[in-house]
Amino acid sequence: MVVAQFLRWIDTAKAGERAAAAAALARAYLGGELDFEDRCAAEAALTFLLDDPSAKVRHAMAEALSLSPHSPPQVIAALAADQPDVASVVLARSPVMTDADMIDRIACGDGRVQAAIASRPVVSMAVAAALAEIGTAEACCALLANHGATIAALSYRRMAERFGEDGAVRES
Repeated sequence: MVVAQFLRWIDTAKAGERAAAAAALARAYLGGELDFEDRCAAEAALTFLLDDPSAKVRHAMAEALSLSPHSPPQVIAALAADQPDVASVVLARSPVMTDADMIDRIACGDGRVQAAIASRPVVSMAVAAALAEIGTAEACCALLANHGATIAALSYRRMAERFGEDGAVRES
């Protein structure tokens, strides 16, 4: 019921108000305060908000959902494929993202997206190998500076082959 009122309200609300409301809805979804029906409606509303024309709304959702393992996977996947400012938040810290998801994002993301993945608290050897193979110099520098990254010797060599003339990569 409350979610239905929310969906009617967002049609007339300003972007900043929608962003604050989207973040509050995401926090309520994660907080376990909703009964089953309202939780399903909230998940549907979060999915609906992925189409909001304002990046502020999607960024607010990304901030609110990115740290929880209980975030709706389809919402996290959509936010991870959003514009770099939004995607970077989710890619840098969401526990819902799998190695396969991150490797896909590395393949089609720009340097900021790749650097966000390289800066995660834990980077697996597979993700590090993908970054070494196709990541930008910026992403490789972030990977090399990350103490939580597991990097194979072959990946170090590949980064040296690709960016041996780049001073920032050499220094890292």
